[in-house]
Amino acid sequence: WEMTRGQGWKCAILLLIVLLVAQIIMAVVNLVVGTICLAAGPEGVPLVEHFFAALTGTALGVTVLAVEAALYRHLQVKH
Repeated sequence: WEMTRGQGWKCAILLLIVLLVAQIIMAVVNLVVGTICLAAGPEGVPLVEHFFAALTGTALGVTVLAVEAALYRHLQVKH
């Protein structure tokens, strides 16, 4: 708590921005993959669509975790 004292809003806004950008990228990738899979037939290719959805979701989680770790390392050095 000491490390983030007075920095709470900055940390929250940074994480919100990262989440927003990552969600937009994730949505675009899933949209493109879904559109390509629908070109294969009326049912699409569910395995490929689900694989990319899982992959982008995992990338989002790893990105957020990496940003949080970098943020706390930065705060630790400043504190």
